[in-house]
Amino acid sequence: MGPMVTPPPTYTASEYLANDFWKKKISYFFDFLDVDKNGFLAQDDKDRSLVLTLAQIKKPLTEADLASFNIGYDEAWTFYGFKGIPLSKRDMIQHMADKCGTSGIAEYLEKIGNRWFGLLDEDGDEEVSWVEFCNMHKGAGRNWEEDAKLSFEAIDTDGDGHISKQEWTNMVWGFFMGLDPTSPSRFMWNNFDKLQATTVVPVY
Repeated sequence: MGPMVTPPPTYTASEYLANDFWKKKISYFFDFLDVDKNGFLAQDDKDRSLVLTLAQIKKPLTEADLASFNIGYDEAWTFYGFKGIPLSKRDMIQHMADKCGTSGIAEYLEKIGNRWFGLLDEDGDEEVSWVEFCNMHKGAGRNWEEDAKLSFEAIDTDGDGHISKQEWTNMVWGFFMGLDPTSPSRFMWNNFDKLQATTVVPVY
């Protein structure tokens, strides 16, 4: 089942913005979402990212599945600070620092994360296997000989070969709320250790 842990501490917006590691993580995540690589998140990025994500999902989606995912997808982009007009990296980081510093953020992120977990878990057994993990993330630009395995093993903290919902939630919390540069959560989307040097962070 994976270890049951409490959410990481909630910091103030100024503490998040003062932490170079956190800013670099969110900067990388912005680059990941910026499909056309023009330096802004826009409606086209949101729409294209949705199409790419749905194309990666192997399990048949019911109308309820699709509705749940669309709700979660909209909630996630709201969390990023997107309001329908182009969003710069600097403004996204500022918004997420403000948001991550609010009460209830852990519950909010858990809810969004659970919607993603439901898509990862193709057979409904409340665990995500290596095959299911690859099905969901295929085509996300990783080196699948190396980075996907690193990401999977970082999330699977008890090493049983499956990702539990709690392990997934722990990783979501750690990536968006955590300030520890040694946390395995830095590998949630890719091998972040290889990307840090080329990730550009706006000046504050």
